[in-house]
Amino acid sequence: MKKILFLCLLACNTVAYAQTDVQLDEVVVTGTEVKQAIPLNEQPVSYSKIGETEMENNAVTSVKTAAMYIPNLFVPDYGSKLTSAMFVRGVGSRINTPAVGLYVDDMAVKEKSAFDVNFDDVTSVTVLRGSQSTIYGRNAMGGMLILNTFNPLSARKYGAETKISLGGTTEDAGRSIFFRHSNTLGKDAALSLSAFYNGNDGYNRNVTLNRRSNGGDAGGAKLRLVYNPLKNPGLTLDFQSSLELSEENGYDYYKVADLSDGSYAPGNFGLICEDRMGSYRRTLVNNSLKAQYKFDKMTLSSVTSYQFLNDRMFMDQDFSPLNIFTLEQKQNSHYLAEELALRSNGKTRIDWVAGAFVSNQWLKTNAPVVFGREGIERMIQSGMDKGFEAANAAMGAYGMNIAANIDNQELMVDGMFRTPSLNAAVFGELTYKNLLPKMNLTVGMRVDYEHNKVEYNSGAMTDFTFLMTRGPIVTIQQPFEAESRYVGKIKNDYTHYLPKVGLTYTPTANTKIYASVSKGFRSGGYNIQMFSDLIQTSLKNSMLAAMQDDPRIGPAMERSGVVAGENPSADDAVTFKPEVSWNYELGSTLKFPDAHTEINVSLFYNRVEDQQIARFSPSGLGRQMVNAGKSENFGGEFSASSWMRLFGNILTLKAAYGYTHAKFIDYDEGDAVYDDNYVPFVPQHTASVAFDYAIALKKATINFGADLTGQGRIYWTEDNSAYQNFYLLLGAHVGFNYKKMSLNFFARNLTDKVYNPFYFVTMNQAFAQTSRPRQFGVKLTLTL
Repeated sequence: MKKILFLCLLACNTVAYAQTDVQLDEVVVTGTEVKQAIPLNEQPVSYSKIGETEMENNAVTSVKTAAMYIPNLFVPDYGSKLTSAMFVRGVGSRINTPAVGLYVDDMAVKEKSAFDVNFDDVTSVTVLRGSQSTIYGRNAMGGMLILNTFNPLSARKYGAETKISLGGTTEDAGRSIFFRHSNTLGKDAALSLSAFYNGNDGYNRNVTLNRRSNGGDAGGAKLRLVYNPLKNPGLTLDFQSSLELSEENGYDYYKVADLSDGSYAPGNFGLICEDRMGSYRRTLVNNSLKAQYKFDKMTLSSVTSYQFLNDRMFMDQDFSPLNIFTLEQKQNSHYLAEELALRSNGKTRIDWVAGAFVSNQWLKTNAPVVFGREGIERMIQSGMDKGFEAANAAMGAYGMNIAANIDNQELMVDGMFRTPSLNAAVFGELTYKNLLPKMNLTVGMRVDYEHNKVEYNSGAMTDFTFLMTRGPIVTIQQPFEAESRYVGKIKNDYTHYLPKVGLTYTPTANTKIYASVSKGFRSGGYNIQMFSDLIQTSLKNSMLAAMQDDPRIGPAMERSGVVAGENPSADDAVTFKPEVSWNYELGSTLKFPDAHTEINVSLFYNRVEDQQIARFSPSGLGRQMVNAGKSENFGGEFSASSWMRLFGNILTLKAAYGYTHAKFIDYDEGDAVYDDNYVPFVPQHTASVAFDYAIALKKATINFGADLTGQGRIYWTEDNSAYQNFYLLLGAHVGFNYKKMSLNFFARNLTDKVYNPFYFVTMNQAFAQTSRPRQFGVKLTLTL
């Protein structure tokens, strides 16, 4: 850490004496055009941006790799594209609704399952930290991730351009192809057509199946058409349509240690040995139309979007060679949204934005759990045997014994769920400039309404045999059939008022100091995977009830005290409430034009109520979301970017550091109290240091650099018994640019650091994901 802090200070104090026109493309940020009345660098908000040059140098190809360079952003690399968990300042989500929002070119992305998208067309990544709910609504209580993609009309470069990229990586036999053709249509419009393919064979090996276990393939295409007539420059129409198909192996977790002895060694890898390969398949379609008209004093914008997601997740959920149980989940989602915004053009003393948002999602989920014979014996038959223990203890004196043996070799708990949701909101924000000398006041409010519903049909059927014996003689042997099923619906309505107040003080043109208070919320919802637990309990009751109804067996069972119990309520077990937070922030931006340096510092305090925590259900049959009381998070971020002339060439330096202290202050689970424990999946420290040196030749450019990124300590469980210590990853890159060709070499994790990006406990057993090993890559790009 001392080395990191030293390099941070070095980056801050870099001074260049020669004047030049070179600028850092990562400094100026405007955010999403539709909703920002003033640029982000004039607002009371903490943000970070990665520009196109930095993305190219450091081989940033996904949200997960981008997170390594942004302070207090954590996106663990595990599972599959489905598991796109994002945490900002200790606020985040592993399952169900996200706590960090995503916008792509002003289009809101609804499903967390769609967050891990292809990055070949992405030109910048911006992260807004702290609650952004006033402007962006639900599920932005931790922050907002904004992706901007290639705009064929952005520079009005008339004519055609074709870009072709080929890439490859070691260790996983990675390969990539990207093609984009853009062309102007007269002077007023332009279009781009792009296509990509990414594939790899994986870097893990399943010893049971003797094959690589986490490879995959993805491909897709995109069309973008932009119209901005020169005779009517106020009008802009922007249409985008994209298709992405992906299929990957995943969920290749290894057994860590037997929790009974309390041992856990981070990074002590074991064997991946599932007898069924986990997999994830996804079809993703995004369509959007942005229409914008700029009047003299205001701009009216409309963004209409339609998103389609169809996917299938399969997981061998015992993660062993045994045939215990598997989980399959198929989602089919249609999402339609419309957003209207009217904002000022900055020509008055008050800058403002006002708008309305409405969306509807139709989501259908099919999620069966299948028990193999070993699973039936361990998880259902054992429960039945315990139910007869007291009766057999009393009947033992007479030499009698009763039992019910499940006959199925396989048992399926089916589940069909429809979870439609409606969201509607009105919002507004204004900035009163020079309320006091050099001080601006920002106030905002959003009224957000949400209607959620789940319609469920889940159940199971089993064949079993009742046995009564007296000594070695079987006195009764009778087959039965039992069925348990939950059919019904649950619905909830929520209305939230989401205010924001901020002050921005600019004593000089290069100094900004700000403070803000804002409220955020994350949607409530339904744990559909909990129905497997409910059926497991209710099926035992159905079996007992079937025997009680028998005229011969029922009276004997009643005398023995073996009776069917009450089935658990679906409403109580399935529903979880919204999560609400208050965010307090103080920050500053300092610019030193003569030294070509910018420094950003921010401090924050968050208080979260009804915090949603993801964990495995009591039986281990699935994941569930629970409301864990209250937590508080505090910490800060520091970032510095600078450039200087060194031997006549440009040296760029960047450094960033984030600290988050996130603890429960009220979390009573019943069996355990976790007050004052650290919140899981929250790195206490995130850090990055990077440099790039560009050498300009007559007809070519050579650049090279290195980066050091790190994060930790990360606690994995509420009891804080398992954690990943702080670790550092070393990367490097070398690039050659000649006319219309570029060749880039890069390396990740050069020291081959071993760490755990993911850890969890299910059925009293710990499992973890292996880290990515040392990797080298190359990318060749031609622009024609």
